[in-house]
Amino acid sequence: MRRDQKLIGVFASGGHDSLYLMAKNLEFGHAILPIHVTTNVNADQKTAESIAVESQVEALKRKYPDQVEMLFIKQMNDWEGMDCGIDMPPMFVLAALWSDHILKTRHGKELDEIQLAYILGDHAISYLDDMHALWNALGQFWSTSEYSINPSRKISKLSFPMTRVIKDEVIYHLRERYPDIADHAWTCESPGHLISGIPSDWPFGDLVPCGECPSCRSLKKISIADPIPAWVREHWGRQREFKSSAKLTLSKIRKSKRRG
Repeated sequence: MRRDQKLIGVFASGGHDSLYLMAKNLEFGHAILPIHVTTNVNADQKTAESIAVESQVEALKRKYPDQVEMLFIKQMNDWEGMDCGIDMPPMFVLAALWSDHILKTRHGKELDEIQLAYILGDHAISYLDDMHALWNALGQFWSTSEYSINPSRKISKLSFPMTRVIKDEVIYHLRERYPDIADHAWTCESPGHLISGIPSDWPFGDLVPCGECPSCRSLKKISIADPIPAWVREHWGRQREFKSSAKLTLSKIRKSKRRG
């Protein structure tokens, strides 16, 4: 990266929103340092998200070779006491703050900013004031305490630049500018396994989106640019047919029992 470039730490989840945020920073000429924090979600979701992030970062590196730093991964469950019922947005602030201090020692350049890709309609929008307060309070403590890694510097700015962006805009932009990368975004919260019918270039192995979790349902509503591969939609259709036939069979069994 050039000395005059801003270095932006971007939280990358593997989904469309954080991919859009990384892409927009690169389009503006900034350098990015992707930060992926894994949490104690189910193992399949964790695997799919990690594959998505790594695939996206590698693709962006090929397109913007001088602007993408090495992916930084942090296991949230490495920290004692983090699984104590804290709401997810404050947990990510802690992860961002931790990253802000550690990355200085890893890369030799301070992050100008750390960004999280919350968009219009995300439930986390209501947490933003609390997240900033937590960020500033912990930053002040770590910058002045004996435990500080680098007490001579201020913490980076924490920002949420996408709070006025809607999902349709995100999907449309990715489809127009990064169609090959957009296909490999992952948002499903409850993935399933498919034995057959998976294209050879599908990077997630036998993992497929469930089609029923809140994230999948929100993607189904996108009409301006379909974010879901056609074969996945066909799989969902077969699931619905199976469920319908199963209900019909169960109904027949119950009727026969009543007659008997």
